[in-house]
Amino acid sequence: MVSYSSSTNLARPALADPRVNDNYSWSSVAFLRRPVAVISWLFVLSLLIRKTLLIRQRDLESASSVDDHALAEIAIVGASCFFLIMVPSTQKMLARIRGTSAMWMLGLYGLGAVSAVWSIMPAYSLFMAVEVISQILLIYLALSCCRSFAETEQCFLIIAVVVVLLGMGVTVRFHGLTTDLYWWRSNIYPTAACMLCCYCAAEYYTATGLRSRWLLGAGVFSFGAVVLASGAGSIISTLFGVSVAALVLGNKRWPMALLLSLVVAGAIASPEKSYEWVFRYKKRVQVVELHGRKNLWDEKLDFYRQRPIEGYGFATGAKLGEIVQTNTHNSALAVLLGMGAVGLAVAAATIIKLYREMWRSRLRFGFGTAGCICGISAGLLNSMNMSFLGEHWRSPSTIFFMLVGMHVLIMKNTSTSRDIPLQEMPAPPAERPEFV
Repeated sequence: MVSYSSSTNLARPALADPRVNDNYSWSSVAFLRRPVAVISWLFVLSLLIRKTLLIRQRDLESASSVDDHALAEIAIVGASCFFLIMVPSTQKMLARIRGTSAMWMLGLYGLGAVSAVWSIMPAYSLFMAVEVISQILLIYLALSCCRSFAETEQCFLIIAVVVVLLGMGVTVRFHGLTTDLYWWRSNIYPTAACMLCCYCAAEYYTATGLRSRWLLGAGVFSFGAVVLASGAGSIISTLFGVSVAALVLGNKRWPMALLLSLVVAGAIASPEKSYEWVFRYKKRVQVVELHGRKNLWDEKLDFYRQRPIEGYGFATGAKLGEIVQTNTHNSALAVLLGMGAVGLAVAAATIIKLYREMWRSRLRFGFGTAGCICGISAGLLNSMNMSFLGEHWRSPSTIFFMLVGMHVLIMKNTSTSRDIPLQEMPAPPAERPEFV
């Protein structure tokens, strides 16, 4: 068994058996017994509850006012920042992700905080940027408490399912446990479920034992959520994620390739039925106009042309124009409006770096890498339909940055990847590794 230095909390002894599938058990859900991880997840879930179950509808005049819900959100973010400052593990975690795409993403939102200087709503832009940064750091910190890949993956599956359920809770709050499928339409919980489904699909065919049952259960649940919501964007993004899986799974790709072949064959054999299933509850004119998004984007682009370099300030894009939106429904456009061409250039460089890291990790490690690539790819595509990146913090943002955090832990070859089968890992060092 490989031993580790005790100089940092991120370096923990791996489990005795180095095979991840054998280590997968209920007893490995040890993150629930670690105070730092538990408190971090409580802050993350508290904010999500505020943004889902406690969501409220306001008119245009009160859209920017500070009410009791806003005060609760401010209190959660403030407590999160205080916790991150006081916990010594935060500095060690930042040292671990230094130079990675995870740190670059923090830099992107750091630019969002700086944009408060020229923002049309300075306090709003600054707070929203700090909120996103605090939640990303909490997720990275909580994941860094896991001592093995099995534990990290189980943590991801549990939290991801809870996030999807919170999104579905919005429908339950406003319409009850209705059996009318029309009221289950949404772009909140299927966006989160899409990434979870793609991760499970990519990892399932290399899993055995209890791990395969966990992945199957989470995958079936998330796929059911995508179908239930009838969101065309999430359905298309899920198929895209499966397509990516067919490319990165190597000799295990045939199930994904077979599934894609069946989908394509069905679409060719019955195009009208396929159209009705993907675009259920939508008229053809709504599909052509992207359900009003085309007109929305045209209006937002007119604003962008007036301030193309610096933008209007982080998270202000949805508030530009005659109609105030909850989001711009396009992450690239949200970055352009909020941080201008400079922000989009930083975002593009971050995504390129992320994919280069993930591909190198795929060549070096086995477990988790394919799932992270597929889940992140599906999430990035779906963010062009719902802007959960580059703007406000939303429930799908949680799953996306959990995948980024898992990828970084695997890439950094910490204890979270030490229970990967030995034949898929480089030879262990003669001396125990020091983490700096």
